[in-house]
Amino acid sequence: TPSDWFQQKWVEWQKALQQWHAKHGEYKASVAKKEAAKAAKKAAAAAKEAAKKEAAAKESEEKKEGDAAPMDEDKEEKAEKKDEEKEEKKEEEEEEDKMEVEEEPPKVTLTAEEKKIVFFKSVTPDLTSYTLSTSLAQFTLPEKDDGFDDIKYEWSKTNSKAQEYLKTWISDKKLTTRVEDLTPSDWFQQKWVEWQKALQQWHAKHGEYKASVAKKEAAKA
Repeated sequence: TPSDWFQQKWVEWQKALQQWHAKHGEYKASVAKKEAAKAAKKAAAAAKEAAKKEAAAKESEEKKEGDAAPMDEDKEEKAEKKDEEKEEKKEEEEEEDKMEVEEEPPKVTLTAEEKKIVFFKSVTPDLTSYTLSTSLAQFTLPEKDDGFDDIKYEWSKTNSKAQEYLKTWISDKKLTTRVEDLTPSDWFQQKWVEWQKALQQWHAKHGEYKASVAKKEAAKA
């Protein structure tokens, strides 16, 4: 059976629950009252706004009826003024066009240094570094044997200078370009195997030496 303490706490809980329900009911009633007041206020404002718009529309119609004739005259005056402005603007544009035709275009002159530049150096490279490094050794100039009827070198006039330029360019690039497709040769592979064998022998001899030293130290002790 429930103890006296439990009975006491149960009674207190029942009272507290009733009070909570009462307060909750009061809160719900106040919220409903506020919502109803808001809705009524909103409806009144909407009705007032509608009446205001209706009155404004009526007043505007009456004003239009009274000002119809003067407005037509104003439209005609505005149209005439607009045509005059168009004519003036057209005349101004024609005069500007005449002035532009009469003016001589500016002449562009190159400096001595600019005339020496044969190839334009772009900030963005034509090839990626990988493509350049893997294709560098394959760069050549076209020959007639490739099927060309005629080959002209506008900047050097002769094939020999072009070949010399390409050779120099490739040599310079080889000094600064990373070789991506480099593979060890057979000679290197052979020497590498010999080195591995020699290294193993050295390790073995070093181990024997350390063992003999340790044995001597143990004998002395």
